Amino acid sequence: MDRRPWALVAGLVVLVVVALAMSNPDKKAFAAAYADRLNNQVVSASDPIGRLFGGLAQNAIESVLETQTRRQNYLVASVYTVPMAGPDLRVLGILGRFVPLQTPTSR
Repeated sequence: MDRRPWALVAGLVVLVVVALAMSNPDKKAFAAAYADRLNNQVVSASDPIGRLFGGLAQNAIESVLETQTRRQNYLVASVYTVPMAGPDLRVLGILGRFVPLQTPTSR
């Protein structure tokens, strides 16, 4: 029996796993992405003074997110949990992107 097709499939699986592992975002990337998202919400919903402070608060928001967020690393993806006053925010990080799994309003 020819084993080449299995070797090809195994090689492709290894390549996919390596690509996913290399693109698994770290906690700093999560903090930057979500701080930017929160900052954009503040800036778009407020007056000029709110926009000014929203822009200045970017680094503070990133710092808080980086220290308060829990990351569960599964090699090919990560799950980030941000503790909130109510239900926690849970986000999947995969391929350099962030997909909300559970938002505070989804319960």
